Amino acid sequence: MLLIFSKMVTIALLLAVGVLAYRLGIVSRSGSREISALIVKICCPIMIISNALADESVLTWGTLGTALAVCLGIYLVLICLGHLLPRLMDLGVQVIIYGQGDDSYVGYFNECVRRWPGQFGFSSDY
Repeated sequence: MLLIFSKMVTIALLLAVGVLAYRLGIVSRSGSREISALIVKICCPIMIISNALADESVLTWGTLGTALAVCLGIYLVLICLGHLLPRLMDLGVQVIIYGQGDDSYVGYFNECVRRWPGQFGFSSDY
């Protein structure tokens, strides 16, 4: 439990340093996006796998394989939903989504609003 807590504190400190660097103007908005993408897409998965396979970890290759299978299953379900959503929208289904995220996330939903006017409601304002 202490190992997990120490990793959480490490991540929280890294986030705090990133926010401080952005607030002080050391990192620009575009630089912030690029660093975030690097951290989320490369560094975090590597850190998760390396911690899962560390000697003091209770995880085994079997549990890691099970977790991988679950993740792949979820990914396949999301792909199916991605193919199903346009068909449902063409049938006249109405969808309302509230959320926040980076520009590409918001862009996906704004594209849906443009593609299906009157059926798809999206707002990133809480």
